[in-house]
Amino acid sequence: MAGTVHHDALTDVPAPQEQHRLEGHGGVLARILEDHQAGRLHHALMLAGERGIGKATLAFAAARAIQGRTDPDAAARIAAGTHPNVHHVTRSQNDKGVFRTGIVIDDIHRMSRFLSHTSGAGRDRTVIIDSVGDMNAPAANALLKNLEEPPKNTYFFVINHTGEPVLPTIRSRCRFERLAPLTDGQVAALLEATGVDPDEARRAASEAAGSVREAHLQVRFGGAEFTGALNDLGSSPAFKPSVALALADAVSARDSEQHYDLLMAMVEKRLADAATRAARAGRGEAAAIAQMRADTAAQRMVAEGYGLDRRLEVLNLLRRVHPFLAT
Repeated sequence: MAGTVHHDALTDVPAPQEQHRLEGHGGVLARILEDHQAGRLHHALMLAGERGIGKATLAFAAARAIQGRTDPDAAARIAAGTHPNVHHVTRSQNDKGVFRTGIVIDDIHRMSRFLSHTSGAGRDRTVIIDSVGDMNAPAANALLKNLEEPPKNTYFFVINHTGEPVLPTIRSRCRFERLAPLTDGQVAALLEATGVDPDEARRAASEAAGSVREAHLQVRFGGAEFTGALNDLGSSPAFKPSVALALADAVSARDSEQHYDLLMAMVEKRLADAATRAARAGRGEAAAIAQMRADTAAQRMVAEGYGLDRRLEVLNLLRRVHPFLAT
């Protein structure tokens, strides 16, 4: 895995295996390491929560600590992707160097070959599945076989983004850990650590709903522009086609997954906020708004997997959610 570039990597942002600063999930990490030390750590942990809140960072922090008990060079080797007892399963590239739209059976076969080898530099192995919702059906079934009959002294960290489908049989074989979004202060601190201006870090954090990834997208990929357009749409009871078209054109015209990811994440956050406001006010529409938010997250994954027309998709989405875009 040395030198691996991941499909969702952001320029100048440390990858999870390179990130040594863990915010917000220290208590979960402490429990994992305490259970490991006591010999009661479950062989498979599902780390669940919103995108970008540090689930993979937590998984790699656990791997560093577990491997570090017998290998003083564990941190550097894990960061470089060369540790013999750590394996990261994520979307791979095809023979043309293009990232696949999901984790495929060959990726799980590579994991199985890794597990078939005798462990080195210590007795424990860690496997990080990033993420379970990215797996196609053959890959998921192959992973399930490994979870049903786990190799000795092997620990799986299975990442599950909110809204991702998970086979019930995989879910039932994992101990579930729900991770909370980070606070605005924690997000801002992580942005500042990568050189983001403090004022810009605070602004981005306030829009990111506890997701460091979304905050970085805010800074790097038009967050202020998208915020202004969504505010404009939400300020009027009448739908503004020209504003929606400008947003749809901006997303589809740019040759970057990140612009689309950012806009969809911002819409999902506003729907979540609208559902919370409705619930607190005792309005019956809260459940319907929450379901719309879940449907939006699911549609986001479908669009990524099948290459749908993003301009039309975004335009239709904005028309549908327009009543709930007010901040």
